[in-house]
Amino acid sequence: MALGVVEAVKSSGKDILVVGVDGIGEAYDSIRRGELDATIDSFPFYKAQIAGEVMLRSLGGQEIPRVLWTPQALIDSENVDKPAEEIIGWTDPVYAK
Repeated sequence: MALGVVEAVKSSGKDILVVGVDGIGEAYDSIRRGELDATIDSFPFYKAQIAGEVMLRSLGGQEIPRVLWTPQALIDSENVDKPAEEIIGWTDPVYAK
């Protein structure tokens, strides 16, 4: 939806801040072009890793915390080209042997 708003804003000739919430590739491209101001990305790849780990822990009988952190970040022209791992401070899990 934010990309549609960008088109409307361009047509209006006004300077309006536009921020989306999908974090899709097209939004990243629009930020690089200086059109969309920012997007919120929830990094589904890392959410899937967290979900997989929670599933395995649950199947193994481990207690699961009531609240789990999943990464989200504001992506703008300052960090649009940085790797996701750097933006959210992601490190791969370390498993005990």
